Amino acid sequence: MADYFLSLPASLILWGKKAVFGTFFASAIICLGMSSMFHTPKVFYFMFVRVLGAASATVSMGDKFREPPLRCVRAGVFAGFSGVIPAVYYLIVFSKLSNMPLLDGCV
Repeated sequence: MADYFLSLPASLILWGKKAVFGTFFASAIICLGMSSMFHTPKVFYFMFVRVLGAASATVSMGDKFREPPLRCVRAGVFAGFSGVIPAVYYLIVFSKLSNMPLLDGCV
């Protein structure tokens, strides 16, 4: 849409109007680009947690991992994938911020 509008001949739209609308289109593109860059890590984190949770459920409920030699593996995968790895990731990411929501009221 921006390309179409900005490519119209000067006889139809004056350069001042093109400059105003060009600024609007550029700012909209930049705003949406920055927004997608901000939300992408959140989406990655939630997908990461879901994949680990699915792997944990698969290993925990699989018949092969119910055998006595593999019970430690099953317990380790369940504990690590469902809680420890996401918690460590959260602490690493948010420990750089001055306001850590995880530790509010604890310190």
